[in-house]
Amino acid sequence: MNKISKQKILANYSELIAASNTLLLVKNLKMSVMDSQAIRSQLKQADSAIFMVVKNSLLKIAIRNTKFAGIEDKLHGPICVVFAKEPVSSSKATVDFCQRNNSKLQIVGGAMLEQTLDEATVLQLSKMATHDELRALIVALLYSVATKVSRVAYAPSTKLLRVMGAHIEKIK
Repeated sequence: MNKISKQKILANYSELIAASNTLLLVKNLKMSVMDSQAIRSQLKQADSAIFMVVKNSLLKIAIRNTKFAGIEDKLHGPICVVFAKEPVSSSKATVDFCQRNNSKLQIVGGAMLEQTLDEATVLQLSKMATHDELRALIVALLYSVATKVSRVAYAPSTKLLRVMGAHIEKIK
């Protein structure tokens, strides 16, 4: 690999790092091209995250003096990186794929903003609710509260009408 191609790769890594809030590191244990395409499409659907096999030495240079500098010591061996904006949905998709293909991929760790994550933390992160799930929960709570308020407001008038109807029936 010549110097010009290394500079292009380094520039690409720098752009991805600047656009990401989360990096997840995955050890590649003989992953096939089909598996690589599958995880890429799964991550793209989940969060528009990018899955990439990286050159460790160039990625180490790219992450120096960034918010992800803490993961430099984890970059050894065949490593793939997930560059993501939203940490929960990308970790869910990555962990799900790794668990289904446990002999081919292994989670090493990652970084979120300026915090370094180990494998256990990435697994915990994947169990959290995503932004969309939280929004749906809030909408459901607001809807149930509105429904209960309308029932409470409507109930006294229906009771009054029933009492008046019973009195009218007595009079007849």
